[in-house]
Amino acid sequence: MLNPLEYQFKNTLRNYGYDVIVNGLDQVRILLKEYQERTSSSEYKYMLFRNGLIKQGDIVKIFDDNWLVLHEDISINDVYTKVIIRRLKFNINFNFLGEVIAFPSAIDTGTMNVSNSNIISIQDGRIVLTLQENETTKQIKLNQRFIVMGSAWKVIQKTNAEFGLYKIYADIDILNPNDDDMENEIADRWKYETKPKNIKTVGALNNITVEYATNINDIVLPSKVEVTLEDDSTSTLNVVWDKSTYNGEIAGLYNLVGNIVLIQGISNANKLKASINIIVNEYVELDNYTIAINNIETSLFVGDTLQLDITVTNNDEVVIVPLTYVSSDETILTVEDGLINAVGVGSATITIKVTDDETVFDTITLNIEEQEEGVFALEIIGQDSIMAMQSATYNIKTTYNNIVTGHEVTFEIADTSLATIESQDGRSCVVKTNTNFNMGETKLKATLNEDETVFVEKVIAITGL
Repeated sequence: MLNPLEYQFKNTLRNYGYDVIVNGLDQVRILLKEYQERTSSSEYKYMLFRNGLIKQGDIVKIFDDNWLVLHEDISINDVYTKVIIRRLKFNINFNFLGEVIAFPSAIDTGTMNVSNSNIISIQDGRIVLTLQENETTKQIKLNQRFIVMGSAWKVIQKTNAEFGLYKIYADIDILNPNDDDMENEIADRWKYETKPKNIKTVGALNNITVEYATNINDIVLPSKVEVTLEDDSTSTLNVVWDKSTYNGEIAGLYNLVGNIVLIQGISNANKLKASINIIVNEYVELDNYTIAINNIETSLFVGDTLQLDITVTNNDEVVIVPLTYVSSDETILTVEDGLINAVGVGSATITIKVTDDETVFDTITLNIEEQEEGVFALEIIGQDSIMAMQSATYNIKTTYNNIVTGHEVTFEIADTSLATIESQDGRSCVVKTNTNFNMGETKLKATLNEDETVFVEKVIAITGL
């Protein structure tokens, strides 16, 4: 017939139990219960498991902690076993002639009787260790020293009166800096090992200044740091930097600290660290130049000049900055301050660069020809007659070797009794007849300003109304 208690325990164990490791070897599923009802304790708990799987003195690994089974098994109706376990908060190093072994231990300044919860006081300056009884713990000898809780202790008594448990009574002892490794809590370590030299100071490192928004991974941090040891000798050690405090998006000073990587023979009892300052500059908008030559000319004659029309922008704003001018062939073109001189026949290129950033440039290529002797021709364009008391406009057409030019002329009227020139601008004039009603013909003359030998005349008739 099925035992109801056994059925209930199996279901509870399956649904709410934990898998633990016993003595570093066997996996067992257990249940945990508070040692005192409605009171959570980090020191003592009840542990329940199927009969025969765990015994007094076993060490059970529950999550990340070691727990010691404290008393004889209590079997409940031959279904499961209920025991009290105690957390082993300390790993105590015992030194066996240079071989160091750490024992998971509980420490009391008063010993609890788990059967009636009485507290037995222990005199000041004495502690009691509770350990698992095994072949290794049995090697601990009277007067053997150990360090825990920042103090040295000496074994004065040991007992295995309770099955599977080993109790060690120890009195406080004097620390020996020459022999004891206080940092790692190992008594008499330097009797059997060479004592490392402690770091006294860490060398200063030069500040590093970077531009705004520099990524931390783009900063070359020192991989080593010089340290001074307690005997005033020096050594260069690797350093691993903590970069978490750096933010390149905020200007300012960032102090980075680094862990010093120790090597054999060097210790760092004071936990000194390397330090370096990273200075992030204020944000400055970077230059972004463009340059453009606005001239449209492609050819010149020898002797001609051309003033370059150049537009430079920086971040889309027109600016005036120093420019550098370079001619590809100075026997054809020379350039100074943007003025080009055509000095020889051929083709050449002028390159204009932004002096502060010569990756920004533009070019203009010009073909230079020898200028041939040419012929000017003039033509007055306008009506052949003007009625009395009226006016008319006349324009001049100038050509050079049959190519229309913009040269200017001076207009004159031959007979001012018939008409006069009311106004002129070099390219046109207004002729107005007189008010005396004289009629007849007169001549309008246009003379080239650059060469008075070049002129043209036009006959204009003055007629009645």
